[in-house]
Amino acid sequence: MISTGEFKGAGAPGSKITDKQLAHFHSVVTASNELFLKDVARGRKIDLSRVRKLGDGRVHLAESAARLGLIDSVSTMDAALDELVSMTKTKSPVRSATRSSVTSVLKKGDSTMTHQDIDPRQQWAGNAEQIWKQKIQEFIDSGMSKRDAVVKVDINNPGLREQYLEEWKPQPKHRFSNQTVRSY
Repeated sequence: MISTGEFKGAGAPGSKITDKQLAHFHSVVTASNELFLKDVARGRKIDLSRVRKLGDGRVHLAESAARLGLIDSVSTMDAALDELVSMTKTKSPVRSATRSSVTSVLKKGDSTMTHQDIDPRQQWAGNAEQIWKQKIQEFIDSGMSKRDAVVKVDINNPGLREQYLEEWKPQPKHRFSNQTVRSY
């Protein structure tokens, strides 16, 4: 393989891996594993030394993982979905999930739910104008121009502008004829 740097092309099929490259790959894997172990310890509220002992590459079946504190419980998919939906419902109109949105994400095989997986009408129902203005103002207050703030809000909140415009629809025009008001 022809390359311009010591690590360019490292690990590509057909290329020789040097001891230096191998050492670098090993350090990256070790650092990534350390981040993962710290996240597990923090998220599960388990001492890091105990997590290190558990993180030796073994597979833990559900009952064992529950006993070890690595998972909350063992339940059916329906019960897990119901709990997930109840955990995502907030008093804030900005973020709330429905069972169908969670199920659709799981059917796609995706392990994360993003703002695009939730119907904007459920996120912002009835509050789109207030949320739109508030989000723009937050960016302006942080020193951003109004134009840039509008672009940033559009990028970060797909569907919000459309929901705001839909809620804002002006009243239909009226035509007067023979003392009768007709909408058209």
